[in-house]
Amino acid sequence: MAIKNYVLKEDRKPTKEQIRMISDAAELAAPEDEENPELTDEQLAAFYKVHESRQAEHKR
Repeated sequence: MAIKNYVLKEDRKPTKEQIRMISDAAELAAPEDEENPELTDEQLAAFYKVHESRQAEHKR
């Protein structure tokens, strides 16, 4: 798998080929990673709580 970088300029629209590539990439499944397993809903909720509390601290 390769990573491609593009610089988008306001006056230019993506080509049909670029739009197709983005659409195709969006449909790909994320590869499995033994070192970073997918989080459960409970784990994600715990991270969200920490994020909210840190955001509140930064606003003070």
